[in-house]
This record gives sequence, structure tokens and C-alpha cells, in this order.
Amino acid sequence: MIVYDGLKDPVGNIVLGSKKNVVVHAGSGLLLRAEAEKPSEDAAVR
Repeated sequence: MIVYDGLKDPVGNIVLGSKKNVVVHAGSGLLLRAEAEKPSEDAAVR
């Protein structure tokens, strides 16, 4: 689950959480794919 999405300060920091105990050992990798939110039609007017 996403605990913190990184949209506000500190921008870009993302915190993930889990109800289960997750162990990530040294040398392990994790791929997080993020897609930009599509701008609303109002964004072009601003």
C-alpha cells in the first residue's frame, strides 16, 4: 500500500507499507513503476 505518495514535501519521496513483514536483503532490487498523472483540460488555461 502507498503510505506517502511524494506529491508534497519532501517531493519525490515515496513510502510503501505492508501488513505483512517484508524483508528485502542487501543486493535485492525493487522496481517501482510510476506514471505521470494526465493534466486536466483546465491546466492549459492557467
